[in-house]
Amino acid sequence: MNQMELTEREIELLCAVYPCEELIREGRLLPNQQQALELLRAGCAWLAARYPEEEIRILHFTPGNRFTPWAELRFCCGEGETVYTAVMEPEEGGCRCADTLCTARIRPAYDALVEQTLQRAGFPALSLTVFPNPAGKEFPTDGSAEALLLLFPRLKRNTRLFLPAAFDREGLREELHAALREAGLYGSYGVAFADPMEGQNAARLNESWGALPHFSFNCFDVG
Repeated sequence: MNQMELTEREIELLCAVYPCEELIREGRLLPNQQQALELLRAGCAWLAARYPEEEIRILHFTPGNRFTPWAELRFCCGEGETVYTAVMEPEEGGCRCADTLCTARIRPAYDALVEQTLQRAGFPALSLTVFPNPAGKEFPTDGSAEALLLLFPRLKRNTRLFLPAAFDREGLREELHAALREAGLYGSYGVAFADPMEGQNAARLNESWGALPHFSFNCFDVG
């Protein structure tokens, strides 16, 4: 058992997932708990260095185990309620970190690119994209959507498109697929129809997704 100096927040996070609160508060950690602490600290340091302008609030820590060696942090920024994930995976000589905040930051620019692409093809669509997987240091935190496509043309992403009900016609799936494929906009797509579209935004429409007629398709054959 190793003796460690812990902050109060580290104690809280470790006590939430391990028994023996008294020992943790005394800083007496088992080897697996010490490794968990090292990954926790690595994740916090990663987020602080990657987003120095953000006030990161750590909500929850999940240590790794023999089946999943990586650990996870759930966190928010400032007073925001959106929950992001950071993943810390041990590797030789250190730890590899990745997070979902960086992809969330590029989402508005990416959705604007999707909408512009479809509008040029005659589809007045609204777009809402989710990048489900954490990204590491190779992913720029403030890059453009075009740079994203150049660096990661097949980065996993799920996009929901919203179109006026008048566009619900035979052959629409193929038309949308052709426009997206030509633009290199890889991903899984869901398409919903809504009326009226005036004054709406994709996030608001997405709240009613289950009540809207919709279909889905994949665009995995980009150049």
